[in-house]
Amino acid sequence: MPGFTLGELAKELGARLRGPADLRVRAVMSWEEAGEGSITLATTSRIAEAVARSPASAVLVGPELAGRVGDKPALVVDRPRLAFARLLSLFSSRPEPAPGVHPTAVIGKGVHLGEAVSIGPYAVIEDGAWLDDGVVVGAGAYVGAKARIGQGSRLGPHVVVYDGVILGRRVVLQAGAVVGSEGFGYERVDGPGAPGGTGEGAIVHLPHIGTVVLEDDVEVGANACIDRATCGVTRIGRGTKIDNLVQIAHNVTVGPGSLIAGQSGIAGSAQLGAGVTLAGQTGVVDHARLGDGATVAARGVVVGETPGGRLLSGFPAHDHTEERRVMAATRRLPALLEEVRELRRRVEQLEKAGRNEPPV
Repeated sequence: MPGFTLGELAKELGARLRGPADLRVRAVMSWEEAGEGSITLATTSRIAEAVARSPASAVLVGPELAGRVGDKPALVVDRPRLAFARLLSLFSSRPEPAPGVHPTAVIGKGVHLGEAVSIGPYAVIEDGAWLDDGVVVGAGAYVGAKARIGQGSRLGPHVVVYDGVILGRRVVLQAGAVVGSEGFGYERVDGPGAPGGTGEGAIVHLPHIGTVVLEDDVEVGANACIDRATCGVTRIGRGTKIDNLVQIAHNVTVGPGSLIAGQSGIAGSAQLGAGVTLAGQTGVVDHARLGDGATVAARGVVVGETPGGRLLSGFPAHDHTEERRVMAATRRLPALLEEVRELRRRVEQLEKAGRNEPPV
């Protein structure tokens, strides 16, 4: 019978078991869909109470919510979401690609293929590329000349890794990610915006002759783009995770252990410290600096030198508590304007009445 008993899962997760150790669960499901034979995760009081009433066979929960799931069999852990990641991996049925080179793949001259490398259909590996042990290259992916792909890294379908790019160990690039494309660097020769321009509009592209380095355990989401440096290196620090549809421009440095959510954009030569978090649609302007441990709320824009270690929001990004006060005051503006208009009318009436009074 597939699945795991609660006793087996408790041992794997280091959890405290509340319920029968021989109860078997066959699937992990969201709390909205959990049914008989499944285990789910409860992270809030509302979800815990809903799970208590659901047909789910068991729940993974933190100690502060264990009392809210009723008599539902439970695995109690101090860090539920971290344990949930392990739980999902235990139930994962994603097949591992077999080592070998597909007959339709194109392998250039002087390519190094380590042990147990898997090259998918129609992938292209250019001359002099180095693929270390256990690397997986998906269907239609491209690895440029003299690029280096570290041990155990995975390139999804249609990933592009341009010439000379360096990927560390266990790097993951999801489908369509592009690493090492030329950045958006141009100079106007003539036309609007050019000193002394005559309107012809000539624009010269600046060649980008640097590279990109993704350190160990970096993960890049689908259709994200990381541009090569004009000179030198665009560097993404160890363990950083980048969401889908993120744009990182030339010469950017992102410190280790950072999180960058979808549709965020980081302009050229910006520097982000260690452990930074950018929520969705965050912007960082060119040459800006963001300190270690900073968190920027959704749609915040980082400008200039911004200290770390706190929650930031707004444009330009500043202390979130202050921004909330500004937003609250902004919502009151229509009423305040109406009060000002009323006060102005009263002042005008008083002034008019004063002019009509006879002199003493």
